[in-house]
Amino acid sequence: LKSVESDQAYLEGLEYRLKTVSSLSRKLLLTAHENGVTLDEARADIGDALRYTLIIDDSVYAEKTKETLDFLKDAGYQVIKFKNYWANDERAYQGINCNLSCPNGMVFELQFHTQDSYETKGEKTHKYYEIMRDENASDEEKEEARKKHDALFALIPVPDGARDMTYPEYHPEKTKGQVQ
Repeated sequence: LKSVESDQAYLEGLEYRLKTVSSLSRKLLLTAHENGVTLDEARADIGDALRYTLIIDDSVYAEKTKETLDFLKDAGYQVIKFKNYWANDERAYQGINCNLSCPNGMVFELQFHTQDSYETKGEKTHKYYEIMRDENASDEEKEEARKKHDALFALIPVPDGARDMTYPEYHPEKTKGQVQ
């Protein structure tokens, strides 16, 4: 991933690229509970145990995001999930999150942010995010945290072309027997 860096895009937060054991455990249990599946089945649904963040200059955000995904695809990676939160007016979080499969089959997450969306996701709203998912927080505390969280994300400028971005996802189970 270091090879995709340029003067307009750089990796940030590498020290957080591995999800902590407590965070991974919480996510596994929550996923299993919400979906009524075993922990083993829930494990297969987690694509962000390893994650990276690419900060891209607002002026080239859409172009550089596509260029990065094309580069990785040409290198043998497959985009298996593409979520464009810029396009969703009902969700406060802003950015693009992708799950990619390495040529060896390992899955990781790659987040695409602007400097503003990255700072808001991190230092400005993380405390509210923690309250929103805290099972010991009251409904009132969670609602107040959500309002503050959403208000801060609403201040982020949307880069040109970001709302319209899509990228084809690779689903081998859907293409078996089909001409490619």
